[in-house]
Amino acid sequence: RKVPVVLTPEVTRSIWRVQLPAGTCPPVAQDAAVDNDLGSFHQKVALEGGLLTVERRAELRSRWIEPDRFPDLKELALAEYRAGRRSVRLECEKGSR
Repeated sequence: RKVPVVLTPEVTRSIWRVQLPAGTCPPVAQDAAVDNDLGSFHQKVALEGGLLTVERRAELRSRWIEPDRFPDLKELALAEYRAGRRSVRLECEKGSR
């Protein structure tokens, strides 16, 4: 593509909370973060008590994106896409279950 892209700057945030049974193994580290001049993407996965929380926040700060900025836009899009495709995994230490 050789022409600029026009997008709507916005912030999206999603939070999933799942109550798990007592004694559930902790989630595998799946936090992710990408920050650049166009925006940011952050994911945090945490287990507190029996409550598993997956929080994602994506921000696009620019409306007009020139072709030379496409690598930054791709970086943001790929981070969000990969986080969405990845399953949340719980992992116990060997011998704990």
